[in-house]
Amino acid sequence: MTYSNPSCLTCRARGCSVLNNCSSHVLKEITDKKIFRQIKRGEKIFNEGKEALNVAFVKSGVIKIELNGKKNRPLIMRLAKEGDIIGHRITESINQYPVSVVAVENSQVCFLATHHFQFLMENCPDFRKEIIKAYLGEMKNIEMRTLHLVHKTVREKIAGILLHIAEVYKYKLQPNGIHIHLTRQEIADLTVTTKEQVSKVLTDFKNEKLINFRAKHFKLLDIQKLEAVTSADQSL
Repeated sequence: MTYSNPSCLTCRARGCSVLNNCSSHVLKEITDKKIFRQIKRGEKIFNEGKEALNVAFVKSGVIKIELNGKKNRPLIMRLAKEGDIIGHRITESINQYPVSVVAVENSQVCFLATHHFQFLMENCPDFRKEIIKAYLGEMKNIEMRTLHLVHKTVREKIAGILLHIAEVYKYKLQPNGIHIHLTRQEIADLTVTTKEQVSKVLTDFKNEKLINFRAKHFKLLDIQKLEAVTSADQSL
């Protein structure tokens, strides 16, 4: 189902997106050309290997970006949140989605056709500058994630992904905490571990009072202590 387009000029997500420093001309152009959709939890937005028809801007919600792995087990690359852009790593010679994209939570997404996106890249320097910055940021994050997966222990990996989840869900220390729709298997797919390892480490963290949770409700995430776990090997 499609809805009337919300204006990019007044969108709350603009402040944490590639559009934040773009001119009003660019923002109006995107508002006029985009398609706004409500995405239900579990709905697939892009399919890996399929023709890239749109670029997506996340207005609200949480979305997972994944690659097909061995034995049909996906590797979840990261979680996308409000303000993130997805599907922009395309060129005239590479016109297929390199990843699949699935809504973890009910989300709001704005779709811009790839030919409109490429037109803006070619004709709007401020937009092109922000997209290049996004590319470079993603490259750095991919490098750091690769190092994290290769060199960290299971305990350190899971602490790291809990920090990522806290950032994506905008966790703050308050009585309500956060409710997530990630299963233990999905956390395992994010950390390249097993569901059993995830369950064990989460229980260990709870016993150590680094976290407090029940099922998918995390009432406490001690950010400082989790950061200490992820950097435990830096003093070696």
